[in-house]
Amino acid sequence: MEKRLIAALAAFLLSFATLSARLAAIAVDPAFADAAAQQTVYEVEAASMRGAIYDRRMRPLVNTVRAPLEGQNAALLAGYESVARTAPDALAVHVIGTLDAEGHGASGMEAAYDTLLSSCGGTLSVRYLLDAAGNALAGAQPAVVDRGYDTGAGLVLTLDAEIQRAAEEAMQSVARGAAVVMDVHSGDLLAVVSRPAFDPLDLAASLGDEGSPFLNRAFCAYSVGSAFKLLVAAAAIDAGIAPPSDFVCTGAIEAGGVTFHCHRLAGHGALDLNGALAHSCNPYFISLGLQVGGERLRDAAARLGFGRAWEFAPGFRTASGSLPGDALLQSDAGTANFSFGQGALTATPVQLACLVSAVANGGGGVTPRLVCGVTADGCALSLETASYEPVPVFGEAAAAAVREAMIGVVETGSGTAAKPAAGGAGGKTASAQTGQFVGGEEVVHAWFAGFCPAEAPRYAVVVFVEGGDSGGETAAPVFRRIAEALF
Repeated sequence: MEKRLIAALAAFLLSFATLSARLAAIAVDPAFADAAAQQTVYEVEAASMRGAIYDRRMRPLVNTVRAPLEGQNAALLAGYESVARTAPDALAVHVIGTLDAEGHGASGMEAAYDTLLSSCGGTLSVRYLLDAAGNALAGAQPAVVDRGYDTGAGLVLTLDAEIQRAAEEAMQSVARGAAVVMDVHSGDLLAVVSRPAFDPLDLAASLGDEGSPFLNRAFCAYSVGSAFKLLVAAAAIDAGIAPPSDFVCTGAIEAGGVTFHCHRLAGHGALDLNGALAHSCNPYFISLGLQVGGERLRDAAARLGFGRAWEFAPGFRTASGSLPGDALLQSDAGTANFSFGQGALTATPVQLACLVSAVANGGGGVTPRLVCGVTADGCALSLETASYEPVPVFGEAAAAAVREAMIGVVETGSGTAAKPAAGGAGGKTASAQTGQFVGGEEVVHAWFAGFCPAEAPRYAVVVFVEGGDSGGETAAPVFRRIAEALF
């Protein structure tokens, strides 16, 4: 019996010694020590932020509404601000885009650069030390944990906030339409406006709007009309075909067995290129286009980007528009239609801005750009997107002749309502038939595509008014307001 008690006691002592050794090992093991420490830490997220989006001058287009953080940790977080993603007067909403319910990009640049903008964001938390009972540890002060909150990192666009705002204000009178402002030398888009716009603070209110406010009309393709005459004139001169100086418009012209009428049924009489563009004479440009040839016109248009979608960011692109096919251009009637911008031709406001830019910069086709690059701090670019020099499409002589004629359109022709108070401008009106009818009346789109100032142009400005009928009456005044704001 005594031997059994001694054996049991020995076994107990051995077990106790083993347990004590194990506890000692646990106490000094860093892994277990860290785990114990983690169990005493509690964090409360105070704020979160998504990466910023800036204009070309590093002016924020989002994250602009700021206020002091409130709540029980307000004093501790006195150096930080809460940030709302969207402001009531937000600019360029169609370009910036929207977020879904989980805070991820759903459209626009928010969607195209969702991964970047998510990674550029951060959180702000308060960390507490707790005892075993879950209460704040006596004497331990809460600590602020800043995980990349408000670093300024984000995306930089080519837009100019001042120009964007001016263009949006100028477009307030337009129910449905678009406007773009482009740097004629670089192709950078400085303003992109679509009307009507949606309210980013109340998306639900725009869902049932018959005006389709979520549609970015600046990137959609429409019938072009007489604005295409700029390309016909430039292509003719570049091909060595002298535009006639004494063409007689009788009010109509026949091509391929089809009679095409001028908008002035009585005719314009004798015209040179300047007069034909100033008065937008269809027979003049049909005659000139037939001399150039449909395929040569289409080739010049393609080199300017017509018929091709421009992708500004992953999945964020314009419509491609359309150019007439071979079968249409094999007939004189098809080429005639093409020569004054009707028929199978459709284009976006961005593509027309490329055409105007080529005329304004001396004949170079530009590559449109909407993203400058990425910034790590909101002060300087850390990664820049590629930009390209203009590629020759027309010769300087052709571009200069068309520029002079476009200035005449604004000074004395159909575009006098586009003339700014200072600096001068050149441009072209257009009233584009669509073949679509509402209430028995054909829908006619209005355009004004021009440049400013008149000498040494810097900006291409294209205004589109859906169903606006007359480019000279509805689109030209909007161009004037934008041109005046640019100076």
